[in-house]
Amino acid sequence: MVRYSSVEAAEKHWPSHSPLCRLVVKLTAAAGGQNPLDKNPAACLQLAGIAKMCLRRSLAQFESDVLMYPRSCTTCSTHLPSTGLTCTTCGCSVYCDTDCQQADTGHGDLCRQLGENREDFIYWRERDLQKEVESVLTITAMEKVDTMEDALRLLTPSVTLDQPTGRAVSSTISSPLTCMTALPFSKHSPHHPLTVHLVGSRKIEISSLAVWSLLASTCTHTDRLVLVFIGPECSGPEEPLPPSGQEGGTVEYQFVPPCTYAEFATSSMFTEPDIVCAFNCGFILYSSWAESIPYMVRGSGAPLVFTEYYMQDCQANLAMVQELVTVQVLQEAKLNPFRSFMSERAPVA
Repeated sequence: MVRYSSVEAAEKHWPSHSPLCRLVVKLTAAAGGQNPLDKNPAACLQLAGIAKMCLRRSLAQFESDVLMYPRSCTTCSTHLPSTGLTCTTCGCSVYCDTDCQQADTGHGDLCRQLGENREDFIYWRERDLQKEVESVLTITAMEKVDTMEDALRLLTPSVTLDQPTGRAVSSTISSPLTCMTALPFSKHSPHHPLTVHLVGSRKIEISSLAVWSLLASTCTHTDRLVLVFIGPECSGPEEPLPPSGQEGGTVEYQFVPPCTYAEFATSSMFTEPDIVCAFNCGFILYSSWAESIPYMVRGSGAPLVFTEYYMQDCQANLAMVQELVTVQVLQEAKLNPFRSFMSERAPVA
């Protein structure tokens, strides 16, 4: 299930690889020599659970990847550890033979996305993404835009979404632009700072610090933005904060010590928000959200904006919110026009 570029690479990685390797070998032997995932891709989650139980620990990311994304035929799911026909365009999808490849009639759109993902991985492997994005990003007063393509034409006229740098810029500006869609629903008081609570904050929100001033620039009644970062994994940025006074507007950053939103909302540190955001939230995946969601739906009418990797998960998240608290749905789940065009690793196993 795992291949290496050389004997030396395999030997170097053996201490990390050996626990899972020995386990899969035993499970394969118990199945009569057939790999547990051969023609059975739905077994990946079950196999991951067995692996965690047998190893008595959580799986490392590469171990999850081995089990969740085995080298199998895209059409029939036959396990292909060292054989098969690889798509020459994307270099990712593999097939038993030409018959299986021709049967995969829906590969076209996915092929382009896989190809871009592979191109991004190779491009950024030895480059500083943040520095390169900052070199092409022009932070200025933001006009109303309807799509990520429009935003890039305004902010980075030298790059497009067809390039790794353009897709990286889209990842950086996605959070502020998505938050911007809630402004028409906010009951923000004129001439007061616009306060945004970023709940469950992790790297994705903090990496966008320099461009949040764009949000302040779109507000007609204030040029001051207060960003409050809250979450069990929240921590301040490793690099110095960007200047608070940008061309677009003034931004104040507040980092709440690691805690849930429920704990923050009932503490003396709490300040009433104008907008609450939870990006790539996973409400249905983490039990800790259930306690916090009723506090995130504010009696003041501040809109709650949340995003998710998959449409079905977003709809399930909305259903969960509606079960926990009475809400008015201002926008049904839909494809985010300001989504990042750079692939992100979704949580697995």
